[in-house]
Amino acid sequence: MQGRPDSQIILLERDSRDGNLRGLCWFDPRGHLSRGGYLRLLAVHPAAQGQGVA
Repeated sequence: MQGRPDSQIILLERDSRDGNLRGLCWFDPRGHLSRGGYLRLLAVHPAAQGQGVA
């Protein structure tokens, strides 16, 4: 992955019916000691749990 060496990725999952936020993921492609990616945070709204948020 190219970009700034300090870049991080935040992904948001929204419900296609009403646009409400269902979950988010905070990913650091540098990882720990720059050895692969690191998932820093994964959060899913309680109402969306168990429903296959992808």
